[in-house]
Amino acid sequence: MPFDPEDFFRLAKDMLGENREELDEARARTIIGRSYYSVFLKARDKVIQINPLYRDQLISNRDLRENVH
Repeated sequence: MPFDPEDFFRLAKDMLGENREELDEARARTIIGRSYYSVFLKARDKVIQINPLYRDQLISNRDLRENVH
């Protein structure tokens, strides 16, 4: 079953919460990582929607940068 990238973003927002002053480095890095991955997945899906030939080529963020001009 496909995973909704928006779920990563919601998780990041939930982790950020209201108490931002007490944000430790591990939590901050996790929030940034989940947010980044959400955006990457959305960008990858959009590229595949525009050109389905990329479906088998786009696996990593490096692939996305190198194959999309």
